[in-house]
Amino acid sequence: MTKEKVDIQDIIKDSIETLYQQAKEKGIKIVFIPDRFAPKFEADRDKLIQVVVNLISNAIKYCEADRGEIQIATHYVEGAIYTSIQDNGAGIAKEFQRLIFDKFFQAEDQTIKKPKGSGLGLAISKKIVELHQGQIWVESEVGHGSKFTFMLPVF
Repeated sequence: MTKEKVDIQDIIKDSIETLYQQAKEKGIKIVFIPDRFAPKFEADRDKLIQVVVNLISNAIKYCEADRGEIQIATHYVEGAIYTSIQDNGAGIAKEFQRLIFDKFFQAEDQTIKKPKGSGLGLAISKKIVELHQGQIWVESEVGHGSKFTFMLPVF
């Protein structure tokens, strides 16, 4: 890992820019709510962009065309920055939520048509977050979307 002083707001803006055209083509709105008090911190910028791009890309995949909305927010609280990516997509059943960060896991639910993927994105994202001494988790309900949050300590 190559650590440098990074600004989570810049990482998120660059990630949104990378996926803007894909979201626009699918008719999905992306809203970013930054915490202007979030400090810069030591991290591997490219690796964090990989995490954010993966989470936004997944949200785009699982949102319904022309009705999807993704809300990204950052919050600085007592020595940590929390970043959440919330969508109004298909959602994830409770029994699969603890497994989705495992390599190659893809929830099998015949009622929801899912796009193909490798099953590696969330496992890689989890590893990157943990290498930064952070945590990542999901809150989700089938039919009501998902909210992925990761916390990174600020040293």
